[in-house]
Amino acid sequence: MFASFWSVTGLLLVGKLFYEYTTGEILFVNADGFKPLVESHLSGAVLGAIFAAVEIVRRGWAPQTILE
Repeated sequence: MFASFWSVTGLLLVGKLFYEYTTGEILFVNADGFKPLVESHLSGAVLGAIFAAVEIVRRGWAPQTILE
């Protein structure tokens, strides 16, 4: 359940970023003069993935331990 939630959340974020990148419009804000900064979301995602990978290696985490 936990993994499903984050998988769906991640897919929704990717969809939002794809929409903003392809249309050049912000999805949830109606403001003139603002442009989406997809690069900032992508850099945050990369840093988050690096941090998560380091924590997984450091703790020796396995997917099945989340339910224990």
